[in-house]
Amino acid sequence: GRTSSAFFNIIFSKYYIHKAIDRLYYIGLVLLAISYILFLIGLKDKDNLNDDYNHILSIIVVFTTGLTTSLYNNMGEKYFMKKENNMKNKLTYQLIFNLFGFIIIMPIFLSLSIDKDNFTNNPNPIVLYIITGLCIQLYILIKLYILASTTISGSQLLTGAELLRRVLTNIIAYTWFSEYYNVLIIFANILMFGGSYFIIKGSLTNKKKEYEEDEEELQKIIIIEDIHEVDNT
Repeated sequence: GRTSSAFFNIIFSKYYIHKAIDRLYYIGLVLLAISYILFLIGLKDKDNLNDDYNHILSIIVVFTTGLTTSLYNNMGEKYFMKKENNMKNKLTYQLIFNLFGFIIIMPIFLSLSIDKDNFTNNPNPIVLYIITGLCIQLYILIKLYILASTTISGSQLLTGAELLRRVLTNIIAYTWFSEYYNVLIIFANILMFGGSYFIIKGSLTNKKKEYEEDEEELQKIIIIEDIHEVDNT
């Protein structure tokens, strides 16, 4: 469900950052939608669906995070359409993102941790948490580099990369942690992988077309300026 950001991207790309979406991106979405159906059918026999309330709540939360991920990526891309692509602006944007988590999210989970007494004196998980936090910050910085690029469609490319990451995560879950899978789930992962390919390809193709159109317009402007210069002479 976290991969639902691929669908939300259409709304933000068209009406927020005003960027075209290549037809290959739509092909990727079709494959992704089919993979959702296969996942649900494949997991139907495994999951206990008696607790309907928790399942519905979980689905809402997961798809909401897909929406917020898409919103964050497109906000970042629009920010760098107006700001200079430099380290100062990247760190400023990353600081704003971290402040949101520190001010709003951290107090909520700190309260829950105190209430449930989740603290530990064992150094191993503490070291793991620190490494995880540093890796998340590095991941965000790399994401900002992609969003700030002028030669690719950043938010769409990130969506394709996220899909690919989900497939790799699933493979590790099936092989290393013995997570449940069957034929339908295998085909669902294959379709998700295909969806990631077309979405990545579409994001690159779309931007290449825009770049070529901009180059043509620039050449026309240069020719017109040259003609004016000749006339003045």
